Amino acid sequence: MSKRSRLTLLTLGIGGLLGFLANAAQAAPYHFTNFDGLGSGSGAGAGTNMNGIANNGAAVGFGIANNGNFTNFIRNPNGSFTTLNINGSTHAMALGINITGDVVGTDGNGNAFFLPNGGTVQTCLISGSTSSTTFGINDTGNIVGQFTTATATPGFFLTNSSSSSFITIHAPSGPNTVNAQGVNNNWLIVGFYVGTDGQDHVPYDLLL
Repeated sequence: MSKRSRLTLLTLGIGGLLGFLANAAQAAPYHFTNFDGLGSGSGAGAGTNMNGIANNGAAVGFGIANNGNFTNFIRNPNGSFTTLNINGSTHAMALGINITGDVVGTDGNGNAFFLPNGGTVQTCLISGSTSSTTFGINDTGNIVGQFTTATATPGFFLTNSSSSSFITIHAPSGPNTVNAQGVNNNWLIVGFYVGTDGQDHVPYDLLL
């Protein structure tokens, strides 16, 4: 085969691949659902922030008012809203939800919180820490998050909201800054850590 023939075939091959990718992108089965959450303002920096979603479609987030105050809520699968009162805080952030409607996050005062569906807010400050945040909760009540000490900011894993079974998640290298962001029902945890190079890296760990 001549060089010209090979070049022609290569060009056609690349063109076909690009055409396939373009068609695949156009046919992607997704769409955006835009909405204004409770308490959302219309000024610069205001709006709606959604942070977590459960397997049944319930999602949590908060509206940001023009004055910077947050209104936390659940957006239910039918599109209605349920207001979340995190001890009256205007800077709390609802960050995760599971299929039973349990919500986790930060209370805006340095404490992690757990809000069981239909229950009252439970706050937690990890022993020895100056601040704690819960980011994710799975359908069996396992919780992941992050806490800050004088020397590090590791992640953590709790078997449930009231358990003493606590696992600290340390970074494999670097300044020991770990964000454990989400956990599924198989205890697979996702998030990121800061490496010795100063860049964010993505761990994907199974805790047994």
